[in-house]
Amino acid sequence: MPINRNDFAIASGKAVDKDLRAGEWLVYQRYEDNGTGESAYLQAPLWWAEEPDDPKVLDQYKGYKHYLDKQFETDPELAARIAAQAFGIDHHNEPERYVPLDYHDMFLQFADLVEEGPITLEVVREWAELYGLLGLERTSVNGMGNPRGGPAESVSNFAYYAEEANMVLRLYAAVTDPEQPDYEYLRKHIRPPEISLLQPYFTKTEVRYEKDSTGKEVARAYQRTLSQRARETITQVLMDDVPPEKLKKLALDYVEETVHLRVSQECHPRRYRQKDGTSKWGLGFKSLLGAMWMLMMWLMDAREEDVRRCPSCRKVITFEPSPEQPETNPEQKNARKKYKTRVDKTFCDDRCKANWNYHFGEGRSSKPARKRKREQHKSDD
Repeated sequence: MPINRNDFAIASGKAVDKDLRAGEWLVYQRYEDNGTGESAYLQAPLWWAEEPDDPKVLDQYKGYKHYLDKQFETDPELAARIAAQAFGIDHHNEPERYVPLDYHDMFLQFADLVEEGPITLEVVREWAELYGLLGLERTSVNGMGNPRGGPAESVSNFAYYAEEANMVLRLYAAVTDPEQPDYEYLRKHIRPPEISLLQPYFTKTEVRYEKDSTGKEVARAYQRTLSQRARETITQVLMDDVPPEKLKKLALDYVEETVHLRVSQECHPRRYRQKDGTSKWGLGFKSLLGAMWMLMMWLMDAREEDVRRCPSCRKVITFEPSPEQPETNPEQKNARKKYKTRVDKTFCDDRCKANWNYHFGEGRSSKPARKRKREQHKSDD
């Protein structure tokens, strides 16, 4: 019987149910492109074929595949699989499993993607090869995210969730900085309800009297909207009068509600069976996206001394969860090599490092050093 897309979906779902364990996520060896533009997405195939290097064997393989294509005209996928198996060049797409909640800075990296440039299919691919797909495509009756991917893992959806993560993280970092909350950032991105309600007043209705087709004079209403510059000026004046404490409350309300919404949608408590036969409760998630939002929740509960910020821009670089946070499966061991870890990182990037060294460093080209040199010249004169 020919294999069709529904069969692939069923096989994919069964493979996920078999391979995916509680508290873990899967990264596959190979992801393939589907679709175009913002609707493009990645999907991990069940298998793939690598053509033979020997030209003679390659010709034989192509000839046999051409023959099978005619035999299975309605199902080229089946023809390709039989040909690959016959020549021993088919590869099962084995996943690598790991524990996402062990990567405390993963949510921070996800949020940073927005600031590193446009979200493209290549960006999604680099992320998937590092941590796996987000799990936006669903499988089985329990709504578990499918780490193999599918149409829901589109570039546009990935960008949407990355932008949301970026906004939440930046607002939280701005409002909780113990040295100096970034009120300028808050005024640009937070709008009190009373100011939002004023938007209709930016449009003015004018009544004009015109003659209709019969020559009779009738009244017609036209709406004239203030220019964008005028709207921005008025909004800025109103925002300047909003007290800092109110801005902080509005920002924290938004952050807390968004985190609550995402965690309640994608995460859940669960019990884990231990080696001694007992069970212990921990945290579970339906998708990698859910695991990352759980990490954001952990950041909000972390002690300030366990949160590391960039000395220049004050963004959160990494953090250690509070000891009171419940574990995932205590019996699980994350043997996967950690990539892009920020354990030894002090600055966000080279630009922040250079900026901080210029203003506060002790190098010869730093601002303090130049000031001392000028003062030395003056005293010498």
